[in-house]
Amino acid sequence: MSLVADVRRDLQTLAAGRNDQCVLPDEFLQLALIANDRGKGKKGLSRSSIYGWTKAFEADGVKALAPEPTRPEQSLFEIYPWLTPFLRFYAQPSKPTIAHALDRYAKSPDRVGDVPSYDQVRRALKSLKGTPDHLLAFKGREGPLALKARLAYVARSTQGMEPGTIYTADGKTFDAEVQHPMSGKPFRPEITTVLDVVTRKVVGWSVALDENAETVADAIRHSVETCGIPAIFYSDRGKGYRNQRISMTTLSLCSRLGISATHSLPYNSQARGVIERAHGTIWNRLSKEYPSYMGKDMDREAAKRVHRDSRKALAIIENRKQVIDPETQAKSHFTYAKLIVGWQQFLDDVAAAVEAYNDTRHTGLARIRDPENGRMRHPSPNELWAQFEATGFRPFELNEGEGDDLFRPYVKRRTRRALIELHTNEYFSLDLEPWHGMDVLVGFDIHDAGKVWVREIAMVDGKQEPGPLICVAEFAGNRQRYVPVSYQRLAEERRRAGRLKRNNNKIEAIEAEARPQLEAQHMVVMPDVAPAPVSDPVPVHAKTATTQDDARQDRVVNLADAKRAKKRVPADQYELADHCIAHPEEMTPNQRRLLVQLFNSPSGRELYELKGGKVDDLRNLLTSTASSSSSALQSSRQVRQGDST
Repeated sequence: MSLVADVRRDLQTLAAGRNDQCVLPDEFLQLALIANDRGKGKKGLSRSSIYGWTKAFEADGVKALAPEPTRPEQSLFEIYPWLTPFLRFYAQPSKPTIAHALDRYAKSPDRVGDVPSYDQVRRALKSLKGTPDHLLAFKGREGPLALKARLAYVARSTQGMEPGTIYTADGKTFDAEVQHPMSGKPFRPEITTVLDVVTRKVVGWSVALDENAETVADAIRHSVETCGIPAIFYSDRGKGYRNQRISMTTLSLCSRLGISATHSLPYNSQARGVIERAHGTIWNRLSKEYPSYMGKDMDREAAKRVHRDSRKALAIIENRKQVIDPETQAKSHFTYAKLIVGWQQFLDDVAAAVEAYNDTRHTGLARIRDPENGRMRHPSPNELWAQFEATGFRPFELNEGEGDDLFRPYVKRRTRRALIELHTNEYFSLDLEPWHGMDVLVGFDIHDAGKVWVREIAMVDGKQEPGPLICVAEFAGNRQRYVPVSYQRLAEERRRAGRLKRNNNKIEAIEAEARPQLEAQHMVVMPDVAPAPVSDPVPVHAKTATTQDDARQDRVVNLADAKRAKKRVPADQYELADHCIAHPEEMTPNQRRLLVQLFNSPSGRELYELKGGKVDDLRNLLTSTASSSSSALQSSRQVRQGDST
């Protein structure tokens, strides 16, 4: 109790303002002032507060002086019991607004208590950001990749690394249309870029119709021949990178070059931020220079205008429209070339864009001192690469003559009587006779199917690798073809067959939709064709007179139908159009009505062209028969008018 008495005496002295007479330590005095610290600059201890503290301390000790919680701890879902059922309507990938989700929640049978107001929901969602599960307000509305952008990340450092340690690669579809190298039609090419992570230098690139193993292999070849062999090749898990040709087998390109191939995790594009940023800097900037740019920030009206003008010019160039004027043809060629850049021009622009990027200062690189003015600035990728070379760095280059064989794909095949079968081709060499029934490794050129390179299988550290060269087998014959087929041509034929199959499925679906209309034989008249005549009412007293004529006409029609039945019946309206164009004199009125209906349908004309028909010939046929049909209808109308008179 002496301590309590001393504390009470000193607190009374402190309350009276006589600080010099206190015997308590200085830290106690400071704590007393802090405990009594009030807002708005008011400080001081009152007599009642001091006696209240001492009385509480005498009763329960120090714990009596600790502040008690004003209310028990509650979770956010206990405070807002309606939050969990509300999130079922709010956490949707379509990202509904709070008002929309609240309206659906109010109509739901799972509603809990009263419907909250808009402001209550907004405050509750805002409070979720301060909880341990701070992403709960975004889950369901965003996918794993978008949610990862809201989390903390680890920045990778390249300190202590040299150029060539890591090459990273990725493909990007160009955001503008260029002319196809074979057909000349507009399309968007695929660009594969290989980047050195340490210097951010583009060491290799390749352009193709789409991302595939051949394109990636060509990009790796370009980078290795230009800047050396890397230690690590880092890419995503796309089928163009993770395959038997590039990284998955001991015979892959990376394995034969001694490169360790690694792949990023799914939905982890942030791990490849270096190459993603290069895409935006190089290819997005280049695509914006083209009139055919079609990125998401392109003006919608301008994009539609370019698309309309380019397709119209292409139709005139391909003679899909009747244009005889040479001046119009020349103007269309100029317009199309202006709107859709040619393939060679595109390749030149790609090379120039890469060169400009490598010579541009990169803010992601550490600053260096400018030798001219002495100031600190960011270097360009080429400058940083040159600095490493000045300090003794040398890339791992290919030996002379080994590059040609390294970039050749190898597959395992079994010999049979000095023959090797590859890609439906057979290759022959007498040097293969001792290897009958044995497995060998066959290397081939994707662009030349005239010969293959046959090697022994060598076991190195338990792995199969190409061994000594046995022979170079020449193309000897093929059971299916009379000329050798290269791997590239075989792939193109497979792709073409797949496209034709998909188009045929679309044609069959469209024909199935139109078949009920064709069976009903609805009458559709062209604008320049006279409408079908409306039959005049036949008087009652004339029915008997016309009965014999109708019967006679029916017999004539039946005989004509019997004669036509002996002939080959067209399978569909497209074959009917070809038959009537070849034999216009055999066309019946019903057939003409079907052809008019086919011509009036835009989809019908398009399908007819896909099947090899000529719409212009069909137009000429219907136009030439329109006048005779109109005169016949006019004469029959006059005959009926005379009969009624």
